[in-house]
Amino acid sequence: MGELYIAGAGLARGYLGRPGLTAECIAQEKVKSLSLRYVIFGGEALNPTKLSSWWSVTGDGTPHLINMYGITETTVHVTFRNLISEDGNSLESPIGEVIPDLSAYLLDQNLEPVPHGVVGELYIAGAGLARGYLGRPGLTAERFIACPFGPPGTRNSIVTGK
Repeated sequence: MGELYIAGAGLARGYLGRPGLTAECIAQEKVKSLSLRYVIFGGEALNPTKLSSWWSVTGDGTPHLINMYGITETTVHVTFRNLISEDGNSLESPIGEVIPDLSAYLLDQNLEPVPHGVVGELYIAGAGLARGYLGRPGLTAERFIACPFGPPGTRNSIVTGK
């Protein structure tokens, strides 16, 4: 797929939703003259070190760089993070905070919360979670489990680490 451009409404020129988008491409397009408020990354793990040249041009100001993490079972996204230049010091993709209609839990194999810094599996619950896979009851039963937190009737949660 080639480059996609958007223009108009005070927007001088910019890239829109191109896989593998890098800060170098954006920096070459004179980002300071754009009327962008946000650049949103999603769909693949973000390597924040590739944004260093962006921050060298714009700093931590506008436009805001937003990293969003999501899984199919939540339709689009689960978390968001307003990236800052310090994030560019890490190879890991910071996924940020949970969006308002979901909850996220980092649990062990016994569905107990893991201590800070311990590896676990990410479980998602809440109104923004799908109810299952259409026509696939076996997969639904495997992936959507009763939420171990909250009152009875709380929406199911899904194991994202499998």
